[in-house]
Amino acid sequence: MKDPLQTRSCPYEILGLERRVGGAEINSAFKRAFVKHRGAAKVAFDQLSRPNERAKADLFMYDPAAMEGWDPNPAYDPAALSLQRRAETAAKWEAQLRHTFPELSRVHGLGVLHYWWAVHEDERLLKLAEAGPLPVEAAPPVRERWREALAYWSLLLSSDRFWDERQIPRELAAEVRRALRAELEHGLAEKSRAHAELGARSGNPAAGEALARAYADLAGQWTTELHCAEALAASEFRVRGIDLTCGQLLLSKYDLLEKARERVESDLRRQPTNEILRALRIMLSPHAAIATRIELRQFDAALDALEALDRATWEQAEVQRLRAAALTQRARQHAELNRIEKALTDWEQALRALEAAGAAEAEREELRAEIVGVCMEKASAYRDDQEEKAQVLQNAFGVTQSPRLTEALGELLRTRAIALFNAAYDREKIEDLTPELVAQYEQSLALLKRAVNYDSARAKEDLQYIAETVANKKETLQAPRPARQLSRLALDALNRNRTAEAVALMRMALERCGAAPLAAYKDQLVKLLVAQARELGNEVINQLNAETRNKNAAIDAFLAGGRLAASALGLRACHQCGTTYLEGGSSFTFNDGRHYLFCVGCSGKFQALNAPVAASREMKARIQDAKGLAQEAAELVPEHADAKQCRTWLDENFKDVQAPGEKGFVEGGFSATDIPAAEVGGPAFLALLGIGGALYFGYQQMIEFRPEGMLAAYAGAALLATWVAYVKGYGVLFGLPVSVLISPPLAWVAWLAAPDRAFLRTLRKRERERAEEERKRIREAAAVGLSKEEAARRATSGERGAKLRALGDERLEAKEYGLAADSFELAAHYHGEAQDVAAQALALYYAAYALQPDQNPNGAWAAAAERYRQAAKLYAGTPDRLMEGRSKSQLAVSLIEGATAKMTPEARELFAEAVRLKRAAGDEESAKASEAWIASSPAP
Repeated sequence: MKDPLQTRSCPYEILGLERRVGGAEINSAFKRAFVKHRGAAKVAFDQLSRPNERAKADLFMYDPAAMEGWDPNPAYDPAALSLQRRAETAAKWEAQLRHTFPELSRVHGLGVLHYWWAVHEDERLLKLAEAGPLPVEAAPPVRERWREALAYWSLLLSSDRFWDERQIPRELAAEVRRALRAELEHGLAEKSRAHAELGARSGNPAAGEALARAYADLAGQWTTELHCAEALAASEFRVRGIDLTCGQLLLSKYDLLEKARERVESDLRRQPTNEILRALRIMLSPHAAIATRIELRQFDAALDALEALDRATWEQAEVQRLRAAALTQRARQHAELNRIEKALTDWEQALRALEAAGAAEAEREELRAEIVGVCMEKASAYRDDQEEKAQVLQNAFGVTQSPRLTEALGELLRTRAIALFNAAYDREKIEDLTPELVAQYEQSLALLKRAVNYDSARAKEDLQYIAETVANKKETLQAPRPARQLSRLALDALNRNRTAEAVALMRMALERCGAAPLAAYKDQLVKLLVAQARELGNEVINQLNAETRNKNAAIDAFLAGGRLAASALGLRACHQCGTTYLEGGSSFTFNDGRHYLFCVGCSGKFQALNAPVAASREMKARIQDAKGLAQEAAELVPEHADAKQCRTWLDENFKDVQAPGEKGFVEGGFSATDIPAAEVGGPAFLALLGIGGALYFGYQQMIEFRPEGMLAAYAGAALLATWVAYVKGYGVLFGLPVSVLISPPLAWVAWLAAPDRAFLRTLRKRERERAEEERKRIREAAAVGLSKEEAARRATSGERGAKLRALGDERLEAKEYGLAADSFELAAHYHGEAQDVAAQALALYYAAYALQPDQNPNGAWAAAAERYRQAAKLYAGTPDRLMEGRSKSQLAVSLIEGATAKMTPEARELFAEAVRLKRAAGDEESAKASEAWIASSPAP
């Protein structure tokens, strides 16, 4: 049913159709109507053929079926919707709705009534504006009509139940709702602009501006009502079992506003951090329109509205929260436009507003973290301008003293101080010390002190050294020019690792100072003397350690070359030569549990190999020179800490001029004892050999049952018993009767054991095989095994490489590319010492990345290409084909960029190899990227 104030024909009227017709009726009606109306019929047909357009058309018409029982019912009383009775009808419908609110059919009817009434007022105003100047009083009726319409339509567009009852599919309903919201908002904004222009043209700009403001306020009111309705829907606020989805206007009209506010406050007491309830509290407050302005990014207007509030309202926590939100959003807008100072001003006021609102510390800390994050990001954009970078961080520090800001400021100031100090130091290498250079040194010291004020731990570590250096430079400036020149030459020699030359030059410089030598020059000479002394000491230590390693390798080879032979009858044998004649030999037990027996000859060889390494005459001369240098340094400045430490170090490492560290076998100490004569000895051992031969002969004879064999076995058993008695200390005479008693049984046992000789032979064979396997294992361990010292060195190098690579990652993240490249190259060096090829290659790959000029303005494509080449070569020795391919593709890119963006033949070959490797590793996407490089520059 069409509203009588709807002046334009609806599509159903044009085609002569009822509302609930199907597609076939629409097609037939279009064919009939096209003959008369053409264009209008085509528009009507298109509108009814598209589900979303038809749904919108239906929404702005009354549903007669839903209006049964209404009083008045326009289906029976069409005049009820006339202008004369429209207000009366609206009042009656609202009175009926009050008892059934929120009954959706009545809400829809009132929404249609007020919408067309508002449209009618719009058309009336436009006619008045076109006819002549508008009176200021023309705005209120329009505002009132639209406020009522928007109140009802905000409920309808936010209610899922309304669209379900109209049997509109969810996806179509969502599309129609979005379109209606946008059309209403856009329409109000267009009317605001049109009235402002009409007012200016008609000579009554005040009335035009009044109407423009009215429509602009209505657009804001529309957004506010929708947001409130959505917030209510999210909170599941129900009335009569129906979800309530409306704004403040309907809540107030139907006496539900205070009830809703009380319900929200009650829920918030139970859930104070619930974001939905907090948003709903704002939308139900008297300041919901201000919150809407903030959401529409009209920050200035929102802040002006807040400033216009009275003092009592201004001090409310809710108002201060809105102010904090507006200031925070405007600060973000300023930050996006790089207006950092204005952003910081707004953020500072926002923090104060949150404090006035009684916000929790966690909430304020969250805002502080945002301020710090944005300022850190903006500061990082000033790569080369360190002064601007520091200024941004200092301004942020004035707003919030965050530990993160403190650390960043301290590190930034320290970096600037070190860079300034190094620049002055480099200048001093090539030119004489001047007052300007001293001033530069002092400036670096001042920056470092500021860094210390910001609690920079690294700055505190550097402060003493730089302060002493600056004091020395100031004092050095007073020295004669020849002395300064010699000092500079000494510094240059030291930088070229010519410590002895530097010491000689510094001695000459000190002599040029005359009778009153400068303390700075004394200090410098002491440091050079200490450096030279340590160099000499380290040379001796390295040589001694090398000889110790050679000695230990010889011992390992000696032990691994043994035969591990076992003598007949289970006698123990020399580990080295296998002899069972061990009288005068030694037994060696090592701390790791290994046990060795050596005869006299092999024991002497082992002891000779294990003799402690002693310093040669040349080594002793170097040690004496080192001690002399340390003594000279101590006499020059008795209380100098470096001189004291150097003397202590020399005394500890070269006491009695012997090798440092443990003496003897590097794998651990051992204990040596002589082999007791009671176990094995000369005459007894020879007797045992004779007895054994006799027994063996008797054994063979017994097998053939020969009497002489039995006799030999009997004699051998007797001799054996005699020998046992002798060894045990019973004497030969006492042993003879024993032998006579035990010999026949022993002979008989030997005869019975004859069938087991094959078993004994097999047992001995297996024993020999096990001995051979043991010797082979020891030889292999000696050939490929690492000493504990070497293994510890490699482990330490690997740990250093890992730490340096982690430091490089941190510096990359902080965009300190030069420092990151240094860290990665050092990591590669240490991984190489640890023989960890994969880790070394990865470190070189990252070093190359940090040296690319597109990342590092101070980098160079040639340097990056060299590192990528090294990484690719190392990866070729590992199973990682993907990283080898990536290294080669990055090498190709570096070669191209280094050749002024020209594809070189080498780069083309590298890309082709990279494609093969990446594809073999299963990375098809990366392989295609490399192919794209080749395709972008075809072969000539």
